Amino acid sequence: MAGIGSNLLSPPRYRPNLERPRSENKRSKIIDVAMRHFAEQGYHAARVGDMAAELGIAKGSIFQHFGSKDACFLRCIRRLSARFRAIWMHLPRSVRVASSQWCVTGWNARNI
Repeated sequence: MAGIGSNLLSPPRYRPNLERPRSENKRSKIIDVAMRHFAEQGYHAARVGDMAAELGIAKGSIFQHFGSKDACFLRCIRRLSARFRAIWMHLPRSVRVASSQWCVTGWNARNI
């Protein structure tokens, strides 16, 4: 069976997958709890069921939003990276340059 409004000459047309505000709010709460669980227990010990129980939702709801524990973890990493970048960009340029130079110097000293 072809998609909505399609025929043999044109591909199926589906509604775009637009994020709903309610879903985005729920996804954000899941990420908050997941970040804490991963930080406190480590990736392997953190359980999706425990995260869901804390949120008062079904475990399947987390999988519906992210597809897998891996995808949820990667989303947490993205959020942390974005926060770090925002903090980094608010530092004075002189501090960013000095920190970058210190990191490079330290890296080179360890690898000589």
